[in-house]
Amino acid sequence: VAGLPSDDAVLRAVVEADGGRAERVRTTTIGFSAVPALVTRRVAAATAFWNAEGVALRERGVVTREFRIGEDAAPRYPELVLVVRRESLDRDRRRVEAAVAAVRAGTAAALDDPRPALAAIARASSADPGLVRAQFEAVRPALAPPVRLDRRSLEAWANFAERFGILRSRPEIERAFALDVAAAR
Repeated sequence: VAGLPSDDAVLRAVVEADGGRAERVRTTTIGFSAVPALVTRRVAAATAFWNAEGVALRERGVVTREFRIGEDAAPRYPELVLVVRRESLDRDRRRVEAAVAAVRAGTAAALDDPRPALAAIARASSADPGLVRAQFEAVRPALAPPVRLDRRSLEAWANFAERFGILRSRPEIERAFALDVAAAR
């Protein structure tokens, strides 16, 4: 595991979804070193991001079997959430809507022509441009249409998050997510 608070919940959900018993898995904390730990066979499996470490492993020719939490063990959920306090949303709704619109427009532009965005990411992160492009291509289907929240998916995610201990209690979807802001065009 990487050592993130959600790792145990993710591991348990994936193992149980595949018919295993999570308590029989021996874990070790490897931080964000899943790629070298798997390449050198220091570990047999790792909790990692399929669109980052999974792509990096494929690029290095390492054959893996991915259990994607949103496909195999849990409901789909929003990968990226913009956070704002309720008071700020009430006070500055136009600014929040403008920020969401900017994310939507930027995502649409990157989907239309990813080269400028990918070059900026590679430059800012000193990452290999080929790897950045491969990671983008991996997540590209999830980006269209940009900026969306599906209430049923959020309800299922909330149940999952409470059941597996990611959250202490189930959030109220209407209070936790500004569905109207995400839906605005």
